[in-house]
Parts: sequence; C-alpha cells; structure tokens
Amino acid sequence: MVLPDSVSSRLLYNSIYGDSTISLHLRRRLAVTKQTLLTSSSQDERMKQKQAIKLRQSWGDAPCEHPALAREYDADGQRTSNYICTECGRTLTFKERAEWMLANGQRD
Repeated sequence: MVLPDSVSSRLLYNSIYGDSTISLHLRRRLAVTKQTLLTSSSQDERMKQKQAIKLRQSWGDAPCEHPALAREYDADGQRTSNYICTECGRTLTFKERAEWMLANGQRD
C-alpha cells in the first residue's frame, strides 16, 4: 500500500519512538485508504451498500471532497441508481453525482 509521505513519515516516527499520538482522523484516513485500495479495481468501480455503511462508520463526520465515486449495488448484486464516495462512503443520488461531476469538471 502506498501512503502519502507525511503519513508514512508519521507512522515510521511512531513505530521508532513509540509515540501513540496518532490522531483519530489519521487513523480513519489510513483505514479508509486501505479499504479504498482493496475495493478499487477499475474506472467502473462497484460498491455494495454494506461496504458503504462500513466505510461511513469508519469515516465518521470528517469532511470529504469525494475524490472518486463508485456505482452502488444492493446485496443481490443489482445496480441501484445511486453512487458512493469511495473515500467516505457517502451515498449520492444521480442528481448529486451530476452536480459533483460539473463541479469537478468531469464528463461521463
């Protein structure tokens, strides 16, 4: 897993010096980054509703810029009309996704 330099440096420092002051936000980011890397497979990402719920619980109330969205699938593998942020697990409707795409200069 590749982590940003600041995160890697902090973890290395903590492992060497035993500093246990890793913030809750940093722990959440690491867990989410790991989960995102494990679930990311391609441009056409898929995420089940249960995965999104776990992601939302681990993310908490921290702000998110929603860097990537995945299509949402129910427990039976049927596609819903919603999308899920792969970082924080927030569910976006089709309309919210369209607004997000306009704001980020992306096209289908």
